[in-house]
Amino acid sequence: MASLDTFTGVVSYQIEEGCLTHLAWGNVYQDSPANLQVEQQLKNYFNGKTKTFNLPVKPKGTAFQQKVWQALRTIDYGTLVTYEDVAQMVNSHPRAVGGAIGKNPIPVVVPCHRVVGKNGTLTGFSGGEGVATKKLLIEHEQKHK
Repeated sequence: MASLDTFTGVVSYQIEEGCLTHLAWGNVYQDSPANLQVEQQLKNYFNGKTKTFNLPVKPKGTAFQQKVWQALRTIDYGTLVTYEDVAQMVNSHPRAVGGAIGKNPIPVVVPCHRVVGKNGTLTGFSGGEGVATKKLLIEHEQKHK
């Protein structure tokens, strides 16, 4: 089974062709083979020991979504940026960026939780308990920064 217990709940992941393709809360990818490298890096992240992931990822999405997700991977651990900041990184509009971020299939590894509204408000998050989980991830990174 490809899942592990974390302070945010059970996190499961899916591996295809040796690459991480999905990460979600709950036991949703039970048929995916476990991957020790993915599990170890996720455990280390949730224990405050890993600040960057060195994993092969292959999220499925449009060319624009891929561009946004790649930009998210450049945001440093413990750092918050706005949707407008990301939009400038990819030469687009904040709403378009928000749509792409909302479709991110690999949260945490592709750190969409580090993106907030322009006045610092915590906006949506598709994983776990939504914004409550986003807040836990942000607090975790601030604590271990």
